[in-house]
Amino acid sequence: MARRNLKRVLGGLLVSAAFVGLLSLPLAARLAGVPPAEVENRPLAEAPPLQSEDVLEPNYLDGTWGTFLQDQLAFREWALHARALVSLHLFGESTSPRVLVGEEGFLFYDQEIDRGCTEKIAPAEQLVANARVWADYFRSKGGELLLVIVPDKAMVYRDKLTPGQLQRYACVDRKNEAVRAGLAAIESLALIDLYAELKAEAGRSPEPIYFRTDTHWKWRHSLTMVERILEHLKPGLFDPADIVPIDSQAQTDLALMLGLSKRVTVTEFEAERPGVELDVVFPSDSVPRVARGRGPPGTDFAEPAIFLADSFFNRSRAALEPYMAELVHLRLEEIQSPDAAAAIRRSRSFIVEVAMRNVYELFTEGLTPETLERVTARQEALQP
Repeated sequence: MARRNLKRVLGGLLVSAAFVGLLSLPLAARLAGVPPAEVENRPLAEAPPLQSEDVLEPNYLDGTWGTFLQDQLAFREWALHARALVSLHLFGESTSPRVLVGEEGFLFYDQEIDRGCTEKIAPAEQLVANARVWADYFRSKGGELLLVIVPDKAMVYRDKLTPGQLQRYACVDRKNEAVRAGLAAIESLALIDLYAELKAEAGRSPEPIYFRTDTHWKWRHSLTMVERILEHLKPGLFDPADIVPIDSQAQTDLALMLGLSKRVTVTEFEAERPGVELDVVFPSDSVPRVARGRGPPGTDFAEPAIFLADSFFNRSRAALEPYMAELVHLRLEEIQSPDAAAAIRRSRSFIVEVAMRNVYELFTEGLTPETLERVTARQEALQP
């Protein structure tokens, strides 16, 4: 009996020791110099300033200090990954407020169904009016504003939203239609709206045309976008025989927000035009890239343009640039800089590629009449 009790006590001590050891592993690893991993698509919290009077507060370790201590534990990515897997696959729940779990394994970005109806976003009529100001400006220069709208995943796969998500989406859904219709009615604006084309293809395709765990389309559609742009700029210039696909692996963004590792095959496209070479320079932060096509006498190119791209264009840049006499890339947050203002002054045409959810901020804070006034004032201050 005594021996049995001893075994029970020793067994309990061993289990307790193992449990304490597991709990201590993250701290021990951190003390040994093992850094925590960034697995939630966000920077990890830094230590807040230490103030002696704060130590006496009852919730001292809550808030920023609590977040810092949690973020700085080693192996936290294992715990986050396990929690996300269990929540997603066992309970069908998201571990991030930014990621919504829809039907049939579809994940959605919360900004797709909320952003357009938040207080800081302008009404549909004002958004359209702001776009008209910029379109009229380029029309007055003998050029145009070419706006390429990429539909959000929720627009194409509305049927994969849950009933609760559909109800939440109703406001943005109506506003999307109003804004798209208003933009289409601007006579001075050249508009390529890919919604109808992609919605029809999604209905025909046996496989989703957007990744289930990413906000983006399967990248072959970025080549469709390039083809539509070139067909508008210079009909007949695009040649499918020039295109070379390059496959690679990439982490999906919505899975990353949950702390999950989910890699998929993505395809980048490059155009290899016979005899054409590309000269590329990187002038500044505000004008991060300028590409100029160069070829034998008689080679056709689309006219020079400035270009503002969203993430949907990332894997098709090399398919567009070899067809352009010059393509000047701008950054929206730097559009009022002297370099950007000079590029806008030199160019007759402005190409803007934007996801529908980003149209709202683009014409609320980015391309507004006030911004254009400041850009033109910059231009007047530049040397001729």
